[in-house]
Amino acid sequence: MGHVVSVGTTSPKIYVAHFDISGDANAHSIGYTIELPDDTNYGDSFKQRLPGLIDVNVSVAGNVNLVGTTDSDTIIDARMGVQDVPLIICPVGSAVGDPCAFGLVGIGEYQRILRMGDLYKYSLQASIANRIWATGKVLANPATTVTGTVLQDLPPTVT
Repeated sequence: MGHVVSVGTTSPKIYVAHFDISGDANAHSIGYTIELPDDTNYGDSFKQRLPGLIDVNVSVAGNVNLVGTTDSDTIIDARMGVQDVPLIICPVGSAVGDPCAFGLVGIGEYQRILRMGDLYKYSLQASIANRIWATGKVLANPATTVTGTVLQDLPPTVT
């Protein structure tokens, strides 16, 4: 009998073009679809399907951040319609050995949502852009670099 492993997402890390938008994001999903072209011959009673091409779609949602020059709104807005934007999603954190997913995507939809009395939110939709979506583990996390007395968070290195 197999074992079931549950993974909690208490501190996911999401990087768009190597910018950390984790603090602003509060939901994400990665969806896989496979085309199933019909290969039915004349006289067959049932349809026959063949495995086709895989497509990956990613959505991220969160609260709009309008503070600073590297805020999530500026980062995402500047990459609308740009091909091969690096996207790294680490669902449980970015420590060495944590699971992660990586791909180059095209951001096709970015909505800013404002309802009276609610937080200013966003929704981002992206699709795989170059035939590669990798899942693996964080190999190394150059967590900090020293620049004077300021420490900067960097995105993890993934396999």
